[in-house]
Amino acid sequence: MTEAQGIPISLAVYPASTHESQVIEAVLSCIRIPQPGRKPRKRIRVLAMDKAFDSTPLRRRLRARGIRASVPERQYQHRRRRGPKLHPASTQRYQVERLHAWMDNYRALVMRYERKAENYRGLLVFAALLICIRVLLHW
Repeated sequence: MTEAQGIPISLAVYPASTHESQVIEAVLSCIRIPQPGRKPRKRIRVLAMDKAFDSTPLRRRLRARGIRASVPERQYQHRRRRGPKLHPASTQRYQVERLHAWMDNYRALVMRYERKAENYRGLLVFAALLICIRVLLHW
């Protein structure tokens, strides 16, 4: 999960056969947004996702947490359009894809040489730190 500037704010490692919509709760629970002089924020306001996350149960779970889901709908003829228009955050989806491209610069992450998930997560966190430093230095 990334914020609007492309800085990673939450990371999770799961088996490849697990769909992202099943692990989104765990990823959301890892969010800690630091705020000067106050407790870190644990909840985001708007969550922009791609069409793979278009499901009514997921929308309900996010709405129960107070998160507005900005998800483009899959096009089905039998389904009517749900809810208001997309939030502008979903038009900035390229920032998430850009973070994935930045992660692809690290060969050990792309090839997944590590067999253990905790070792791979360590490499993922290290790559995220390097990306954060690079983004903040060029900000």
